[in-house]
Order: sequence, then C-alpha cells, then structure tokens
Amino acid sequence: MIPFFDLPTQVRIGPVELRPFGLLLAVSIVSGYLWLRRRLRQQGWGDAHVAGMAFWMVLAGLAGAAILKLLYLPQFLETLRQAPGDLIRNAGIASFGGLFAGLLAGYFYLRLSRVTPAALWAHFDALAFVFPRAWFFGRIGCALTHDHPGTPTQSWLGVRFPDGPRWDLGLLEVLFTLAYIGLVAVLDRRPRRAGFYLGLFLAVYGTFRLFLDGLHENPVRYWGWTVDQYAAAAALVAGMAVLVLPSLTGREPE
Repeated sequence: MIPFFDLPTQVRIGPVELRPFGLLLAVSIVSGYLWLRRRLRQQGWGDAHVAGMAFWMVLAGLAGAAILKLLYLPQFLETLRQAPGDLIRNAGIASFGGLFAGLLAGYFYLRLSRVTPAALWAHFDALAFVFPRAWFFGRIGCALTHDHPGTPTQSWLGVRFPDGPRWDLGLLEVLFTLAYIGLVAVLDRRPRRAGFYLGLFLAVYGTFRLFLDGLHENPVRYWGWTVDQYAAAAALVAGMAVLVLPSLTGREPE
C-alpha cells in the first residue's frame, strides 16, 4: 500500500510563497500551449491561432471549473437561495467544468477567427492529442495534495490516509493518464482521420470517469446521479458521436 505524504499547501522560498498545486497547474498550462504549437507546426497548419485559442480556453476553463464545482457542494440549491455568499467562500474547481467550458471557448474563438472547417478539426485534434500530457501535471498536483480522497480500500494501490487506507482518486487519474499517453503514442504511428483523437479522448476519459465516480464517498446527487456521472456520460456520448458518425454517414469531417 502507498504511504501518505503530507505535502505542505504552501512553500516559502525567501520572500516568495509558492503553492505546489498552483505551480503544477501553471506548468500544465504552459506545457500544453507549447506542445499544441509544436503539434500543429508538425502537421503543417502553423500556430497563428494558438495563442488566442489557448488564452480564451484557459480563461473560460477556469471560470467553468469554478462554476461547476458549486454543484458538488451539499445543499447547493438551498444555499443558493438562502446564503449565496457561502458558495463563493467554498469555491473550488471541477475538472469537467474546465474541460467543457474550455472546448466551447476554443470552438467559438476559431469560428470567430474564420478558420476553415478542416483547420478547426486540426486544431481540436492536435489539442486532444497533447492535452493528456499537460493534464498529467495538474493531476500530479491533485495526487500530491490528496484533495480527492475516495472510499476505503485494502488494495495495494490504496493510500494510507490518516483516517485509514483509501483510494486516492487523483493518483488513479495520474496512472490512467500515463496509460492513455502511452496508448496515443502507439496509435500515432499511423495517420488518423480528422477528429479521431478528440473523439477517442472524450470517449475513453468519459468511460474512465464513470468508473471512477463509483469510488467517491457519499457524493452529492441530483435525481439519482452525481455531477460527475452526468458530465462523464456527456463526454462519452460526444466522443462516440465524433468517432462513429462520420463512418455511419459516409462523410469525413471537413
């Protein structure tokens, strides 16, 4: 079983105070931006729209992550009616909110930039290809700070939390992401049609998160489902649509 490392939430280096999670999140954003530029250049598309796309995706992603996180709070609807200020004080981030809001922002930015449909698909496919690599750094931050404790377990992959061994869902995401990066590296040895990596990521990640949600302890539910279940199901359906519909219609994404 994996030992529990109590990482400080703040580290002071001289006059500078650093937050490990925030630092890893910044590394995730910067590395993702650089990898996206490189991928598009390699495919001959250039990087003229990468800076603007990345800016609006990060901005919208952070906002979307904060907004969706509110739905994870117990008694959200009652708190919204009676003490909305409490929601702001308990704000956090939810990855699915960042993912969906970021994708929408990137889509609208590219459409407003009047790129061709082929270029739009190329940008999103390149993004989906490099995103897991950048995502890896952010999830390391989650694993190191243990901010996603799961249900009790005696598995050798469990973590010895102070209150007993549990799943560390951030650590499981790190392991999943590593495996997915390896899968994509193998698949990239052959040319793939437009939209392949976008559909693959949404479908595989949505399936994984449906499984992972079963390891949450007492999650907030709405009409029988958790927020993660709704979001994961939406990602899975969207991914399968991107992968399957072109084959069914006989038309490839332009």
